[in-house]
Amino acid sequence: MDRAKERILFVIFFLAGAPALIYQVAWQRVLKLYFGVDIYSTAIIVSTFLLGLGLGALVGGILADRSRRPGFWYALVEMAMGGFGIISLPLFAAVGTALAGASLGWMIATDFLLLLIPTSLMGMTMPLMCRAVIHDDARLGRKLAGLYAVNTLGAAVGAVLTCYVLIGPLGLDGATWLAAALNIGLAFVMLGIGSSVVSSLPAVARRPVARSVVRNADSEPGLSYRGVLIAAMASGAIALGFEVIWYRVIGCLLHGTVYVFGTLLFFYLLGLGAGSLAAQRSIDKPGAAARFAWAQIGIGVYSLILFCVIGYLSWLPGLKHALVASTLLSFHPAPELVSGRINAVTLYSAFDLIGWNMLILFVPTFLMGYGFPNLIRAGSRSVEQLGNSLGGIYFANIVGSAVGSLAVGFVGVQFLGTEHTLRVLIVAAIAVGAITLWRAAPARIPALGLQLPRRAAAGGALALMGIAALVFPGATRVLRAIHAADQPGVEFIVHEDRTGVVALRMQTGRIAFSQEDRIVGRWRLLIDGASHGSLDHGLDEAGSEVELTAALAAVESPRRVLCIGLGDGLICNAAVADERVEEVVIVELNSGLKDMLCRTEQGRAIFESGKVRFIVDDGRRWLLANPGERFDVITMFPLHAAHAGSGALYSAEFARLMHQRLTPGGALYSRTQDLYCSARTLAAEFPHVLRIDRSVYVASDREFTFDADRLPAGFEVAARVTADRDLILDGTAGARINRDLRPNSEYYLTYPYARYLATLDRDPLPFSLAAVGRAAPISMRSSVGILASATDVRPAPPRAGAGGMNLGFVGPSTAWPGITAYLISQIRPAADDLLVRLAAARSR
Repeated sequence: MDRAKERILFVIFFLAGAPALIYQVAWQRVLKLYFGVDIYSTAIIVSTFLLGLGLGALVGGILADRSRRPGFWYALVEMAMGGFGIISLPLFAAVGTALAGASLGWMIATDFLLLLIPTSLMGMTMPLMCRAVIHDDARLGRKLAGLYAVNTLGAAVGAVLTCYVLIGPLGLDGATWLAAALNIGLAFVMLGIGSSVVSSLPAVARRPVARSVVRNADSEPGLSYRGVLIAAMASGAIALGFEVIWYRVIGCLLHGTVYVFGTLLFFYLLGLGAGSLAAQRSIDKPGAAARFAWAQIGIGVYSLILFCVIGYLSWLPGLKHALVASTLLSFHPAPELVSGRINAVTLYSAFDLIGWNMLILFVPTFLMGYGFPNLIRAGSRSVEQLGNSLGGIYFANIVGSAVGSLAVGFVGVQFLGTEHTLRVLIVAAIAVGAITLWRAAPARIPALGLQLPRRAAAGGALALMGIAALVFPGATRVLRAIHAADQPGVEFIVHEDRTGVVALRMQTGRIAFSQEDRIVGRWRLLIDGASHGSLDHGLDEAGSEVELTAALAAVESPRRVLCIGLGDGLICNAAVADERVEEVVIVELNSGLKDMLCRTEQGRAIFESGKVRFIVDDGRRWLLANPGERFDVITMFPLHAAHAGSGALYSAEFARLMHQRLTPGGALYSRTQDLYCSARTLAAEFPHVLRIDRSVYVASDREFTFDADRLPAGFEVAARVTADRDLILDGTAGARINRDLRPNSEYYLTYPYARYLATLDRDPLPFSLAAVGRAAPISMRSSVGILASATDVRPAPPRAGAGGMNLGFVGPSTAWPGITAYLISQIRPAADDLLVRLAAARSR
């Protein structure tokens, strides 16, 4: 094959990396809508995704070795992937709707069946492309590493584009269709040159790969193909185990927006790709297994040094300031950057997003990317059976990756915690390197310019394992550091399990910056690093969540209340405190939050009330799985509208689901800082909506009539209502409706109204009833009379001579409409009775 066609194939394989990442993001998101976002459903989706890739690698390897036209088959695979991409989201949505809320067994089976075909197609591409490019043993390793590198770098670009550019304006469906179009376009390009991409080797029947590899592996004694598979499996488990822990650490530091995960994925893939490019220089030289071994040892050593510095030396100037600044900032990057508010704080919010990911990820992933192609080279000695050997190694690596992610996600962080799990992974990485050196390296190994005896190098690595096990930071030490709690004057309580990290944190003085003064002396609840409220008040204050109390006053008989999320407990406490409420169902994703809140006065008041049923589950999945449940009030105070996953909580589909679960006359109580798309979506799904203050929304299928006797003391409804449904729809006329496949504020860097998501400096309300000179359409009821008004009604003590109610309105301009409404309310019953009598007389 001439060099020009080879370059075209490399470009095709680079571009092919991007659609795979788009599909992964979109498919996982859609499946989680129906099967939940908890650790179980996430692990099942990731594991089945990986299993499909591994099976595809095996099948692709067999096909590559048996066909003389691997380029043609590669084109067909790309075409099939594009076709599936077009139908994937409607198919997933239809199946998810039919099986929403199904048992764990059904969830596993459904994920497997839905993802098996497309992920297997993805897994087939590497062996097929390798056989299309590599036709002889010359520079076999160099081309292998190059193909692995360009495909991984293409996936890194896809990760950035998907997160930062595509999903915001196009939505999940638009991004998926773009990926499908790219697949189909690449298929046609491949077909165009496929006639000339013919393997010069005859198609071979499948034979056991191990014999040929061992026969050609004499320069590396003891390295059998089985040993390569074991090393591939172990390195995959370690790599995915590290990824799970890295995301937990970085998520706590940077608080979990879509950009945090997208940036992490970019640097993870960038490191792998860069390491593979670096491996090209020496990969065809003897000692491939030794190079893989040194890379594994390097991964362990770097991680040991880095986390020892974070765990033990967080007091160092510079490091201390970086940790405190990242902890104080809510979002990385800050939404203020979009609106042009450039200062040291907003610039740091972008810098630390890049800096922490690069510091934690780049070196170890570079070493992973350097070591894995060398391991493939050690197990792929001849192009004659390249497909079989490559497919087997990929399959082993992917199986190990699935096992590692499950083991760390379900067992490691649950029973060992972050620090001890990191200790195990570091020791395991060094152990894999040491064993590989012992078994497979030459008698003398080049290292740091010296020729070390193999046994001495392996023994030194084993000694390093012992040092790592002894000196690594103890339980919660790293978690304390990344919460800026490993400083003088900071009290810190943490609970960690597989569902996340819950912490209570309070500092008594300034550590590094003047901005800390606003949180000094206050207990803050942190879930995965993100603030979920302040717990520095007593029970009386905690039980007076006045907006919810006001919302309960608008419901005639709020007997059953559903709280989607426990949060800081204030909303649940207000529901429990209402004597009319008989049952409060709390559906919370994080199992440790209940135990943490029970340390506080308001938490104990909730769970000792006898009214609470606590369920650990995804709120949407629980509602779908229990269609018979009905509630008089549903409360939802989810994450900030800029957090990852918030789009599914503010979507039209979810609002419609909650509407269906409300009893007639029931009310939805929700909070959102998004004044545009989320507010418009709620107003589009409910016929009656009020915005109270800045971020509280109350929605119902009936007009709001508030019980004046049940309103909190001093709470003036009309004064606190800042918008009604008509004003919301008018003020948000240019905003899009949130949908499951079209999250808006979650991808805030492309969100037109990102300035109103700001947490550092808030703009004034862009539209309010006061600004347009209108009053809220509310009515009041009382045990001593009825007052209905479409104006600014303010309850006042009863006054004699006015039917038990005071008509002292704000001013003369509003008095007459209020008086008229009151008179009509008194006359209407008599008029209705007269009409009924006349109709009855006419029928006779």
